[in-house]
Parts: sequence; C-alpha cells; structure tokens
Amino acid sequence: MARAPSSLLRLAGRALAQRSAAAAPSSALLASQAAAAAGAPPPRAAAAALLRLRHAWLPSPALQQRACYADDAAGKGKAEAEAAAGASGDESGASDAEPPSVEHLTAELREREKAVEELQAKVNDLADSFKRSLAEMENLRQRTSRQVENAQKFAVEPIIKSLLDVADNLQRAADAVPGSVLDGSEEIDPERTLKLLRSLLEGVRMTEGVLIKVFQRHGVEQYNPAGEKFDPNLHSAMFEVPDATKEAGVIAMVSKRGYKMHDRILRAAEVGVYKQP
Repeated sequence: MARAPSSLLRLAGRALAQRSAAAAPSSALLASQAAAAAGAPPPRAAAAALLRLRHAWLPSPALQQRACYADDAAGKGKAEAEAAAGASGDESGASDAEPPSVEHLTAELREREKAVEELQAKVNDLADSFKRSLAEMENLRQRTSRQVENAQKFAVEPIIKSLLDVADNLQRAADAVPGSVLDGSEEIDPERTLKLLRSLLEGVRMTEGVLIKVFQRHGVEQYNPAGEKFDPNLHSAMFEVPDATKEAGVIAMVSKRGYKMHDRILRAAEVGVYKQP
C-alpha cells in the first residue's frame, strides 16, 4: 500500500513531461487528481517539482507586456489596412463614376453666375448707401460749422437789441438842446435855459433807467455802496478821506458804481474811504 503513491507520481510526471509545453496547468491537475485517487496527499518533493514546472511554463511580466504591445500594434495595423482598403475602394468607385453631363455643368454655371450677379447688386447697394452717408455727414459738418459761426457773430444780438432804446433816449436828450443856443447865434432868457436843462436832465435819467432795466433783464445788477463798510471783494479803494468824526474804513463817496452778474463781480465799485487823521 505504501508504493502506490510513488507509481502514480511517476505516471503523472511522464504525462507532465509530454504535455508541459501546451498544458502545464492541466498536468498539475492530473497529478493532484492521481494523488487524490490514491487516497494520500502528494509528497513535498512532488509539490516542489510541480511548482518549478509551472514557473518554467508561465512567461515573465516583461514578456507579457511585450505581448500586449505586439497585440496593440497588430490591431492598429489591421485598422489602418482596412481604412486604406476603404479609401482605395472609394477612389476606385469615384473613378468608375461617369463624368457630369454638359447640361448639368451648364445649369451649375448659370446658378453660379446668378449668385455672382446677386452679390454684385448687394455690393452696389452698399456702395451707394456708403456714398449717401458720406454726403450726409459732410452736409451736417458744413451746417454745424455755419451754426457755430453765426452763434459767434450774433451771440450779443439780444443785448444789442435791448440797448437800442438807450441809444434812442440819448438821441432825444441831445435833440432837446437847439443848435442855435449852442453856437451862440440866438440869445435865450434864463427861464428858457432852466427849462432846457430840466428837460435834458429828465431825458438822461430816463435813459439811465432804461439801461438799468436792460442790465437786470440779462442778470446784471448795479450796486451803490455809499455809507457801507469797505469790503475788498466788492469795493476798490481809490483814495482816503481824513475825518475824525467818521468811523475808519467806512466808504465816504463813490466815484464809480459797481456791477455784478449772477453773484459774479463784473466791476468793483471805486470808492473813497474814511480814515482817522
């Protein structure tokens, strides 16, 4: 009973030697089945031999990786060959196709000529629109230039129209005095002279009133600072008046009245200021 496992192992070894190149895992399986049939586990030596045989049959990791690369390359080559075959088939099919007829080429030429004509018409329309736009811009530029020039020329027209009444009143005041009185060819009595002077004074005052109204209409205000405290922002001191009875720095007299436009000083009032002697 003790020799049975050895004979079975020898038989399994011969079978493994004959089929190791193609089916090493199946040989090991037969050996394990033979040992199981004998009713005893295989000895250590037999197990070691089976393990060495399995390692000798299995390829190394590097060989496995090279085999994978070879398979990929073969797959790519096959795909390229199929693509090239398809392209050659298309070319051959195209070469085998019949050339287009004259009628077909003529119809296609007419369609393209029609498309060219439509594009040319669009180009002409755009060019005409562009020229019109340039002309309109030039007209606008000239019109704007004329408006600016007229605005510069006639900017003071409203003020001049308002001052025409002042000129008329001054003319009436001058006509109030007859020329014969001025050249001395006619003698006038004192009563008539007084009457002429009163008429002249009234005309001058009326003219001043009209002028002040014109100034106010355009935002210009006249101010007379007589008796006020001197302010360098509103007044211009031209001289000093010594007076012990008056407070120093008070305006004594006004030689020229001041004018301001919308709180902006156009001309400071020229005044004389009291000072202590």
